[in-house]
Amino acid sequence: MLTSQTCRIIPATLLIALLTGVAGAGNDGFVDLFNGRDLTGFDGDRRFWSVEDGAIVGQTSPTNKTTGTYLFVDSVRAVNFELHVDFQLPSGNSGVQYRSIKKPDYQVAGYQADMDVAGQYTGMLYECEGRKIMTHPGDNVVIDEAGQVTPAGDPTPEAKRKAAIHIGPGQWNHYVIIARGDHVIHQINGVTFVQVTDHDARRIRGDRIAFQLHPGPPMKVMYKNIRIKIYDSPEKE
Repeated sequence: MLTSQTCRIIPATLLIALLTGVAGAGNDGFVDLFNGRDLTGFDGDRRFWSVEDGAIVGQTSPTNKTTGTYLFVDSVRAVNFELHVDFQLPSGNSGVQYRSIKKPDYQVAGYQADMDVAGQYTGMLYECEGRKIMTHPGDNVVIDEAGQVTPAGDPTPEAKRKAAIHIGPGQWNHYVIIARGDHVIHQINGVTFVQVTDHDARRIRGDRIAFQLHPGPPMKVMYKNIRIKIYDSPEKE
């Protein structure tokens, strides 16, 4: 069983100063985490992760299988932030880990912004090695300290969500993850997929960002244009 760890909230200005191998902050406060050329600033099993045509590629095959592995962003730690990433999912299941804990052998525990080629889980909030499925796509909920889930507003209609995503070969999508205080938002191509206010005492508290390569049949996922804006405060300015 995991024990809670204290989140480290590091001032954004210090984090930006510590970044290595990535571009500096622009006028909008966002920092590029991926240089488009190689895996500088990332840590993962190179049997599965590479860079092709300006994108990070995670791939398995019948002869190169995984029981599940993650590519970690090593250049930054973040608790309160806005993360933008483009993804393409020709096959399989993947996700963006955040507020997570890095574990041995490229394993992880913490929040995940999910995605899958069938669209069943895309956009939902999952907690690896914790509460598993926390919300379903479209949910707008509050989770209290005891783990009780209650609606906080109207859900995003299924038709609107399905129309927003483009899954398959050659189809790029734009994921936005906003995490401030106890509130997190997942958006894909401008449509909100989940809004969650999480007060659960069991929640995993970490500061790592990572990308998932799921176990199972051969799969491929691609990521590019990975940018982050880090906030000093959990509250909106």
